[in-house]
Amino acid sequence: MKLKECLDFGKNCGLKTLDECVLNIELHATLLFPYTKINKELNELYEDLKVKEPEYYADHYKERGEK
Repeated sequence: MKLKECLDFGKNCGLKTLDECVLNIELHATLLFPYTKINKELNELYEDLKVKEPEYYADHYKERGEK
């Protein structure tokens, strides 16, 4: 899932912030995607966040090897 899709989905759910939209997708991933594609879809979202919202990404997610 791309960031734009995440934000559009959140907007349609009445959400207002990036944080709310991303959390909504994470919490409902099992209902939104086939089980075998959950990791692929979430990783796509995280990669898009890393590029388009680097401060948000850095504040919310740690890279492997980071303390």
